[in-house]
Amino acid sequence: MSNFYFAANISNRYKDITEGASPIIDNWPLMGSPLPVLSIAAFYLLFVLQLGPRWMQHRKPFDLQWLLIAYNAAQVLSSLALCIQPLFLGGVGLLFSISCNDAPVVDTDLQLTIWKGTWWYLVLKLVELLDTVFFVLRKKQNQVSFLHVYHHTIMAVFTWGYLKYLPGIQGAFLGVLNTYVHVVMYSYYLIAALGPRYQRFLWWKRYLTTLQLAQFGIMLVYLLLIVSFQCSVPRSLSFFFIGNVAIFLVLFFLLTSFCCLVAAKRCHHIVNVQTGQYLQATNTVDPATNYYQFAWLSHDHRRNSLWFVERYEPNLRDDTFYMVNEESGEYLAVHPHNDRAYILQRNISQWMPVNSFLFRLNEVGKEGEIVNWYKNYSLYATSLGVGGSFVGSNPRCGLDSCRWRFEGYEC
Repeated sequence: MSNFYFAANISNRYKDITEGASPIIDNWPLMGSPLPVLSIAAFYLLFVLQLGPRWMQHRKPFDLQWLLIAYNAAQVLSSLALCIQPLFLGGVGLLFSISCNDAPVVDTDLQLTIWKGTWWYLVLKLVELLDTVFFVLRKKQNQVSFLHVYHHTIMAVFTWGYLKYLPGIQGAFLGVLNTYVHVVMYSYYLIAALGPRYQRFLWWKRYLTTLQLAQFGIMLVYLLLIVSFQCSVPRSLSFFFIGNVAIFLVLFFLLTSFCCLVAAKRCHHIVNVQTGQYLQATNTVDPATNYYQFAWLSHDHRRNSLWFVERYEPNLRDDTFYMVNEESGEYLAVHPHNDRAYILQRNISQWMPVNSFLFRLNEVGKEGEIVNWYKNYSLYATSLGVGGSFVGSNPRCGLDSCRWRFEGYEC
């Protein structure tokens, strides 16, 4: 008998959810059946987790700079156009109201605008799957985290379900809020894609993490209010949405907390692939300045050839790190004037851009370039094997003298 009531309860919940479907929306592209969206999501997961990494395994990363510039610009403009639509139809009060606003029965201009806006929002969620595809094609598989893949997949599927079965004003606030956040995020990505010359305009990147956390927090409060006010949105769906927003919030908080903490110290010999020599910090203080040392290449295995990466604040696209010498505790840096590799005490950085200390590193054990965040220059081993310098777009960087291997040792 209990099984019968359980099955009946499930059936009633399903009926509550599906009875809101609109025949108008059913005739729109992608909306007649869940098969197209589910197929796209399935192929996305297969490519970014299996096919893509396997295909790129023995290939060089694609240079997608101009494609990323166009893509991010299109995302900014599309998101901006989408989130300002309610301003022209007097829907701001309804969208941002914390009281119940059931979907009107008649097809008012506002209702049709909400429906169409939600459909375009679905299209944007599907297009945003390319974010992960670009990571794979650029061989940044470390960026393909569980949170990233889960968020992109679930948002596409959830948006389809919302438009299919809950095409009303109630809940549209969540999409509008997310779209505003995406205007800011993709603006950041656009500036970052323009190259090192524009990095100085990204001083506000540290606030993106706060913006993301605030977004999830506001969404969670809004959904809890919908439940407490006994709105017409099925409670089962409300609790389902609450659970997923809570998952987003917790995972994002844990990820950013981990990224902002100093990673567990694991030292690495940084070995040049061409020469087999180690990046080493000399023990000689330069007499002219009395507070910085040079980074040299050496066959020496002493502790001053051991470095560890200290995680700084995460860029939402590329994790950046301080690279610290284990022996001296000083930081590898790019001198802003002569592009040499120096190590400096962190507390004298006021005369150098902070980004001079930041680098993008490949995964430990993989061969690749060490790229400075400030100038986008690659660490280069001189042909004489006597020093390390940083060079920009230079044919010699295509040689192994710009490629390094990280040999790990516990500190």
